[in-house]
Amino acid sequence: MATSEKLLQPPIDLRLHVVLLLCLLAAAVSIISSFRLMWLHLRAGQRVTGTVTPAQRTSDVMKLLAAPPMFAITVLCAILFVESAPLWRFLMTLILVHVMKGVPHLFVSVAQGPVHLQMLIRKYAESSKKPLRLYGGAPLCCLMPFFQERVPKAMDLPRLNSGIWQFCIIQPILAFVELFIASERAAGAHFLGLFADRAPVLMVIKVISNLVANSECRGLATLVTAVVPGGGGLQFQGKQRYTQVFLWGMNLLPALLHASLAGLFGVPDTMQLKNGHTLHPHEVSGLLTFVVVCFATLFGAHAAWQAFPVDNKLYPELSAGLSENLSSTAASKGLHTVMFCPFCGSQDLAVGSQVLGGGDVVRCWHCSMSGFPMELEAMKERTQP
Repeated sequence: MATSEKLLQPPIDLRLHVVLLLCLLAAAVSIISSFRLMWLHLRAGQRVTGTVTPAQRTSDVMKLLAAPPMFAITVLCAILFVESAPLWRFLMTLILVHVMKGVPHLFVSVAQGPVHLQMLIRKYAESSKKPLRLYGGAPLCCLMPFFQERVPKAMDLPRLNSGIWQFCIIQPILAFVELFIASERAAGAHFLGLFADRAPVLMVIKVISNLVANSECRGLATLVTAVVPGGGGLQFQGKQRYTQVFLWGMNLLPALLHASLAGLFGVPDTMQLKNGHTLHPHEVSGLLTFVVVCFATLFGAHAAWQAFPVDNKLYPELSAGLSENLSSTAASKGLHTVMFCPFCGSQDLAVGSQVLGGGDVVRCWHCSMSGFPMELEAMKERTQP
């Protein structure tokens, strides 16, 4: 009998009632909180562009904010259908990879791309001699003696990115191997004896990959904060902590918990349900692991509000003083200097070559749009009587 049939067959155990209610409440809070923040970013991004399509940086942020609801929905399905645990772990690993790819991409996009970021690193090395600790940071503090603080180099960017990308490659492979072995075991394959001792090896690889990605992400946040002008106000460290919540609460700690409950440090006893069915140790460990992940989504949603606030750092166009300035300058007809890209709202503008009719044109380094004039006519919106 499948685990879900044991759990949901009447009379349902009171302990299961409590666990399901608490998990449903935690998932609902996580989903509502995340969608609320996504809505605020969507409205801010639409105000920046003045169209239904939000600014590009808004889209990047919203993709990251979708992770807690996706985790919450997936883990609720996993709790109800524990027998498909390898499948749910594989899906959650893909969501985690989505976060790990998105946050470094956001770091680099704020610095106007990897080429411009390397130029900023070179400029920082020439103008400042303040050393930075990019490698050997927490949680790999044991490696700190081997990596001294030093002035960053341009090669540090691809090295840090490679430490993050290894996670995006290794973790899905490990999850797929577990899924493959589980499906072959269900089909009655006889060659699975070759993988009898795989669990400790896969667990060691998974933990090392997680710790390396965590440390390299911290180093990338330190690098971008130091070299990007005004980087201290863009909360790169908060965004890095956002990835930490996922790496620890939804990957590493549940994996260690599952390994310990599965026999690494002792096997839990069987659980007798009220309906007379018995949960085996591997079913109990799988259920408890998903319950931990479900509550971890609350921390993910909370970390999202800390890492991606809707403020004038991310949307300088919508700051109070700037809005008043724009309103006053647009009070009458006339040409006014373009301060933001009319397509994505970015301030990263540069004056390009002159057009045939005379006059400078502007190029946006963020979205690569070019050819719009340096001055545009601004008019105050008329209100209907």
